Amino acid sequence: MSVLSMPASRNQTDPEIDQLERLSEDISAQFAVVEPEDVNLAIAEMLRLVANTTGIDRCRLIEFDETGAPGRVHVASGSSTTAVSDPRATDVYLKDPTPRHVERRTPADLENEAVWLGLRTAAGIDRAAHRARHGVDPVVGRDLEIQRAVGAGWLVVDDVNLKLTPAGVLFADEVASRLWK
Repeated sequence: MSVLSMPASRNQTDPEIDQLERLSEDISAQFAVVEPEDVNLAIAEMLRLVANTTGIDRCRLIEFDETGAPGRVHVASGSSTTAVSDPRATDVYLKDPTPRHVERRTPADLENEAVWLGLRTAAGIDRAAHRARHGVDPVVGRDLEIQRAVGAGWLVVDDVNLKLTPAGVLFADEVASRLWK
């Protein structure tokens, strides 16, 4: 099993590469003596070690079959791993590129979604841009709920933007659900 693969073209004097090489050697040595019933636990520990060493939040191990196509994907979960098939794998897509589900959205749904998502940006919702795209100012039809959110200190509304306050960011879902028409 190849746990970590590094191209030879990388600068071998880089301390990060040296650290990853040592990690790769350690992991390979650990897997040489793992009992079959302990493989998931060993994979989970390996994924945590790689994530910690590289400074990333999480890591996954992808198994490939004999043809080189992705097989199972191991994701660390607690003290074991969960093996899942990857429905977005290229070979799955190429066999049948037909969408499994197509979501049909009305203009009102799209406008509501734009408000829901726009509130989660640092800039908030640009009222003119929203009006140009959806044909309606985002405050229209939401007057009472906007007044309540402003009164609670969660929302700021001016002629240009509709934006969550720092306190409102903590209640983003609540504000957005109240503004959903």
